[in-house]
Amino acid sequence: MGARNDVVDPLTIKGAIESAINKSLPWEKVRIGHSDCHSYMPTLVSNNTVYSVVDDAALFAQFIEDFKHIQTTRQDGTLRIIADYSKALLAQPRWIGRLTKAACKKLFEMRSSLICSAGKVHKLSFFVQNFMDAKGLVKERVDACSFMVMTADGPVSMCQHNAQRDDYILKPLSYTNARGQVKQYKPLSERYKRERYNDENIIPITVLSGDSPTAVSKDTNESTQQTHFTGEKAL
Repeated sequence: MGARNDVVDPLTIKGAIESAINKSLPWEKVRIGHSDCHSYMPTLVSNNTVYSVVDDAALFAQFIEDFKHIQTTRQDGTLRIIADYSKALLAQPRWIGRLTKAACKKLFEMRSSLICSAGKVHKLSFFVQNFMDAKGLVKERVDACSFMVMTADGPVSMCQHNAQRDDYILKPLSYTNARGQVKQYKPLSERYKRERYNDENIIPITVLSGDSPTAVSKDTNESTQQTHFTGEKAL
């Protein structure tokens, strides 16, 4: 809410994270979504020291490609995760050696921290998301979006959804009630539009003077003093 010298963008945010952990991170090793939008960095923390999980971009990309058919998530439970990945590894045994080598290399890198922490390790993931404003949508970035919101018509880029918010959240929806009847829900019914969504009832506040806001009248385009904002605070 005021002047600042620092520019807030993905580069400065990453720089702030690295400054806080006192270590550089290989951000470009993991690529999800468009490079101008989304950055993801999985790490491990031991003895208050942060270690990147993905150091070999080619190995990570090949792992994702070979095991993309597995849809198991944390919500499925530890036993299910172990079972599904064990089955997948047995089907592609070359990965057992690759992952063992990578794990041993990482453990060696973390050896001093693991000794000091008695082997305690926890995970920490960093996400940096650079959203576009409604007037600055770039088709290439929208098409490559990895941060989406579900709508009645399927997943839509969050930036696109925000830019056309009313088109999505005020769209009439069909549903089946408890009696099996197909009904339609209209967020902006005729009654609602008459009572609450009437442009004549919307007065844009432009200036605050003391406790009484000053608004612009649509008819006269002159400043008029409003006296009916009792108990409300205008921002």
